[in-house]
Amino acid sequence: MSALSTSANSLPDPYVVGSEFSSLQEAKDELVRVTLSRNLSFAKGKQDDRRFVVRCRNKSCSFRLRFTPQESGGVKTTISIPHTCPPETHFDWKPKYSAERLRRKHQETYNNDPSMKPKAIQAAEKADGNDISYKQAWATLKRAREFAFGEDNESFQQIPALLERMMMSDPTTYYHLEAKDGSFHRLFIAPGPTAEAFRYCRRFIALDGTYWRNRWDLRLLLAVARDGEDEILPLAWAIVPSESEDNWRFFLKHFKAAFREVDDETVLAVSDRAKGLEPAMRAELPRVCHTYCAQHLAENIMTTFHPGDEVRKLYWLAVKAPSKKRFDTCLERIAATKPKGKDVFEYLDKIPPHAWARHAIPLPRYGHSTSNIVESINSAWVPNIREAPVLQALIEIWRTMMTKFYERRTRKFRRSTELVDYAHIYIEEQSKKAGQLSVMPSTDHLYQVRDGNLVFTVNMEDQTCTCGEFQEMQLPCHHALAVLQYRHRCRRDLPHRTKDFVHECYHQSTYRKTYEVSFAPLDTNDLEKDENCGPCDLRKPQGRPRKKRRQHGERIYIRVNRCSACHGEGHTRRSLRCPLFGIGEYVYFQTPEPRGVKVWENIPDRTRSPSPSSISSRSSLLGSPSPPRLTPASTSASESTSRGLNLQRRPRGPSPPPPRRLGKSVKPMPSWFRDDPDLGNNRALSRYNWKYLNYYGSLPPVQYMAELERALRGQDYYLPSYMIELLEETLREEEEQGGKQNPVE
Repeated sequence: MSALSTSANSLPDPYVVGSEFSSLQEAKDELVRVTLSRNLSFAKGKQDDRRFVVRCRNKSCSFRLRFTPQESGGVKTTISIPHTCPPETHFDWKPKYSAERLRRKHQETYNNDPSMKPKAIQAAEKADGNDISYKQAWATLKRAREFAFGEDNESFQQIPALLERMMMSDPTTYYHLEAKDGSFHRLFIAPGPTAEAFRYCRRFIALDGTYWRNRWDLRLLLAVARDGEDEILPLAWAIVPSESEDNWRFFLKHFKAAFREVDDETVLAVSDRAKGLEPAMRAELPRVCHTYCAQHLAENIMTTFHPGDEVRKLYWLAVKAPSKKRFDTCLERIAATKPKGKDVFEYLDKIPPHAWARHAIPLPRYGHSTSNIVESINSAWVPNIREAPVLQALIEIWRTMMTKFYERRTRKFRRSTELVDYAHIYIEEQSKKAGQLSVMPSTDHLYQVRDGNLVFTVNMEDQTCTCGEFQEMQLPCHHALAVLQYRHRCRRDLPHRTKDFVHECYHQSTYRKTYEVSFAPLDTNDLEKDENCGPCDLRKPQGRPRKKRRQHGERIYIRVNRCSACHGEGHTRRSLRCPLFGIGEYVYFQTPEPRGVKVWENIPDRTRSPSPSSISSRSSLLGSPSPPRLTPASTSASESTSRGLNLQRRPRGPSPPPPRRLGKSVKPMPSWFRDDPDLGNNRALSRYNWKYLNYYGSLPPVQYMAELERALRGQDYYLPSYMIELLEETLREEEEQGGKQNPVE
């Protein structure tokens, strides 16, 4: 074989003398690949600046390969002596099962499909003649995930820096991050473009939570809306430890703060009956019409009572019944169905009809009686997002939202010039049914429409129909379209155009406004780490989840724990009840010192709607200075709080050290600083600027000083919490010093 012979990937054969490679690492990789393909093996020999030698694993074999560095910077095969050992020498060669080598081989496949399983790697290797174990395939998959997304522990420490980049790219982004005792606790994000888009969407939101599929036992909470094209629009998302009442109240509290118009009587929310969600809705969004997901109720009925398909069909007829009479008829038929119909009837009778029945719900649901639109995000938008670490998931969500907003903003409608395609198709389908209906006018606004053996009343002024479709979809039903056709033939002096009776959310002009504000590109390079936001302590237990054992008869299984340190019963060596706990060799862990709750937040002022032009073009804001994002916030009632910039909780034992800052104490303010008009022409502003300089080593940003001036003048304007605390402390010091005049006018 000549030196010019090449392998499958266009690299020369390393076993041939004269083969050249651009680097030593390239020669090593190609040597391993070719050796495995030929079912051979080797062991490393000498390696220095002048050579790299490999030999056979069998010392009696004369096999040798030598790679020599060249002046051009590459390496060249200079010696090649073939094997003289038996084939058994090459069995169970470790590089054959190396997780790093397998990772490089399957990395591209994993990048294309992050949801791949270890069995897929096993099958691919078996097809190549390499029979690896499931554990080796799992280790390969783990390395591929870490190579693609980074280390999980480091991703938590980079979240504060990522939020800072979000704020720099889009100052209208609302976020709130909490770290408890130096570990990530929970996070809420609501981008500015979604808050602007919700103003033009249907007054309908869906709430739901889903599990995280990585090593951390976290939950992803979502609030989703629907636009005029009936497309999914995520509004806000949060990462919390569990779906408890406290975490749902955390999510809804900030959701209400980010979307001021959501807590309104015209907004309808649909969700499952998750633990803690209903009381959280009553506390945080009391004016919203809260309904239950009909699909979750159906699953509860089928898994609890097993009533059969007949009861399932009757249940869905009751959900969609347009009148109370039909609803009661369906429930009576459910109660009469044997054997479990009566139990299902009693279960549904305990749930108020206005929470799940269409005829009793006062607001339109636009054809969505379930919260499954939230679950569809996982497959339609970011199918593999829950497989990634938290940091990478947040980045992918932002990028996906940016792409979706651009695609929808540049969409071209082909069916109509005034209405969106969804509304146009719906009206076309309803118009086919309207041609065979007879219309009988009562007044200029009231009409009676005969549909077979049924008669319906249509009120064109109130845009209602007794079939319920007109008010449910906010689009003319086939009965209303029959009336419009009658008006077009006989009463053209009355409004007879279809678009005059279509809700404004279905107009193309409204759809364009929904996505007029764009997502700015997010720079995620070289994110800094913050030690105050470390990995959370909510790891999933290793191994397969344990199943509940089914107890047979009256036999009771009791296991008594026995300590391996003191050999006592009723506790283990890691329990505080052990007398040897914390002594000598029995020190197993140490409880970290409590450090309190630290908050990073950005709460933009959304009382006044920003103009689209000022938000769409944000390239000039990318280089603007930004204030510190570490904002003090009061902790819960069970945690001790402190004023100023120190948020540490008081631990047991001696007093903690003071917070680290540039100056140990606030130095006296010189006269040149106090009298400078650019730094504030009243005593409160001057004192505040001087305290800020001592804390951070720089003067406050211009935009924050403008907010402080407006607050001092008595205007109703939002002020960050830490600025209020510093200002209150300044005023208190002024009073203690016996100031002659009040600095606040």
